[in-house]
Amino acid sequence: MAELFVGGLAANEALQRARDRLIDLGTTSTVRGAGRELLVASRKVYELGRDAYNAGNYSKAGELARAADAWAHAVEHIQRAAPGVSRPAADEKKGKVN
Repeated sequence: MAELFVGGLAANEALQRARDRLIDLGTTSTVRGAGRELLVASRKVYELGRDAYNAGNYSKAGELARAADAWAHAVEHIQRAAPGVSRPAADEKKGKVN
């Protein structure tokens, strides 16, 4: 039982860290450019982690929380490095130039 408590505590701390970082980033309307989709994905993964925690799957919750935190951290770096960079258009992704 103590093992579950420790696992649950670690998962809860990881979820809190991810939540704090996501709150600091604000809503998706405040994030522009390349980081926006990553922020949306990070929020979804955080929610999956929260669901896993509530279901008692602390190992899964911790892993998902750490992934959400890492992705949110990447958004911070993207915003600092290139705040106005947007996603390439579909034709640019395929190597086509108009």
